[in-house]
Amino acid sequence: MMNLNVIAIDLAKNNYQVCKIGQDRQVVYNKEVSRQKLLQLLASEKQSLVAMESCGGTHYWARKAKEAGHRPYS
Repeated sequence: MMNLNVIAIDLAKNNYQVCKIGQDRQVVYNKEVSRQKLLQLLASEKQSLVAMESCGGTHYWARKAKEAGHRPYS
């Protein structure tokens, strides 16, 4: 497996729980963010594997993650 950071996103209606795990497999942060902050976060992070559960909004967020240079996974 490639040495990528992992960004795990728990999708919800208004706020999202985001957990980043570094290459050393330690939690870098685990925080709640708004929709706009999630877009900013994805744009500012270096290439990562973005994991999220499958639901109605998954395709939208997978496209946004891919546009920001990440590898989406659901």
